[in-house]
Amino acid sequence: MPLFRRRSVFRLCLLAVAQLCACSTVGLNLPFDGAPVAPDGYRLKPTLGWLTTHKVTEPGAVPEGTIALSTQRIDKRPVWQQVRRLTTDQGDFADSILLDRSTLRPIQTWRWTPQGTYITRYNHRAVERVFKSPQGQVTRRTEILDIEPYSFLGIELLVSTLSMGEGETGLVPVTIDTAEGGWAWVRYTVMRELDMVERPNARSMPVWIVDLEVAGERSRVWVAVDGRSVRRIERLGPDNEVLSTTRRMLLGGP
Repeated sequence: MPLFRRRSVFRLCLLAVAQLCACSTVGLNLPFDGAPVAPDGYRLKPTLGWLTTHKVTEPGAVPEGTIALSTQRIDKRPVWQQVRRLTTDQGDFADSILLDRSTLRPIQTWRWTPQGTYITRYNHRAVERVFKSPQGQVTRRTEILDIEPYSFLGIELLVSTLSMGEGETGLVPVTIDTAEGGWAWVRYTVMRELDMVERPNARSMPVWIVDLEVAGERSRVWVAVDGRSVRRIERLGPDNEVLSTTRRMLLGGP
């Protein structure tokens, strides 16, 4: 090999080593032992269904909203879009999320509430948050995060695609769309598999019970083994009790 080519290769090697050292320094500052979990987005299926919220003490509930998960193409990019609408005593609520179809990385989220509208746009580690009040005031913030996040809005979709096995646990970095900035870790733990009966006289279905914890808040997701649809979401108290309200999601048949 000519001398000038050997010197060029040597310089490239030094540059690569320097880049690796720089990356490892950043990585060592992140609070996890391995790479964040990577979901398998291909397990999701387009679905239609309904939503309901009810108190635990109530014997039953009636549909209060709708949910739809569909495939779209935006700028030739295949994406999932989930749209939920719900009417409660506090008013009308709705949210929507666009996700990359294979990685489930967020592209943009919307949340409509009586207090205002939250819009979050993602470009890898760059996150732009917009809040629009009912009076028309707009607050806009842009930040570069320490790690490329997922979205806490729609976290149940991400959880439903993870590897399931009793006792499995892991961390997922997420942004919370109603927060002013930053990101947080969601810790998930697969608790167990059991048979669930949703309605009287209906056949039981096997589901995975997955507990989530983020920023001191805890919830439980019930994921059907067949089809991986999310059947129920429960908000948990500090002593593992189910709190006064439960949100149940039905995404079609298993």
